[in-house]
Amino acid sequence: MVNSRADQISWSIGELMVATFSRADFVLTQGFQQSENLTITSIFEDPLAEKEILIFPNPAIDRFFVEIKNYDQPIEAMLYNLLGQPLQKLQVSGQTEVDLQLYPSGVYVLSMIAEDGSRYSFKIQKQ
Repeated sequence: MVNSRADQISWSIGELMVATFSRADFVLTQGFQQSENLTITSIFEDPLAEKEILIFPNPAIDRFFVEIKNYDQPIEAMLYNLLGQPLQKLQVSGQTEVDLQLYPSGVYVLSMIAEDGSRYSFKIQKQ
């Protein structure tokens, strides 16, 4: 069961105790539910929610571009291999070129961190 208002959400998970009563004409099962309540006290506004982030071309051959539209602040980014090893640290603003010539073909992860600590990750494939 889920109940909600504009500022509150509540739900129940399972039943901690169940009792069943039966007679010839009916069966009644009742239980005590474990309930949780969540009250929203503030609304987080994502600084990149209305921004458009483009990664192209993907798959890439020797380079790709990161373009951020409608966002004036530079964003810190890091390119990782699939072992989680950092390969390049970047400051992305406007349109930024990322050189892949030194790396073998494969899959990489571009992780971007906004001013407030929000993280955005993109899978990049090099042919």
